[in-house]
Amino acid sequence: MGKMKTLHFLCSVFRVRLMLQLEENPYSWPLYYALPDYRRVLAGKYTMLYKIDDERCEVHIHRILRGSWDVSQYLQEDEEQQLK
Repeated sequence: MGKMKTLHFLCSVFRVRLMLQLEENPYSWPLYYALPDYRRVLAGKYTMLYKIDDERCEVHIHRILRGSWDVSQYLQEDEEQQLK
């Protein structure tokens, strides 16, 4: 297997493992300071924001962004869209 295929495979395994951990214990990650109802996962180069619905036993993924991006800018855009 070439280096790029190996890298893609490892990234896929990492994502699957992260999703399984999120499903098993969504409270493992801290609340996000800018959105107290949401939690934040840092996964490699990405930031994922999600919310837990205890009544329905569900996890709702709100956003997945590159870690270098300004998360607050995207949250502000989300709020503006909700007001429309």
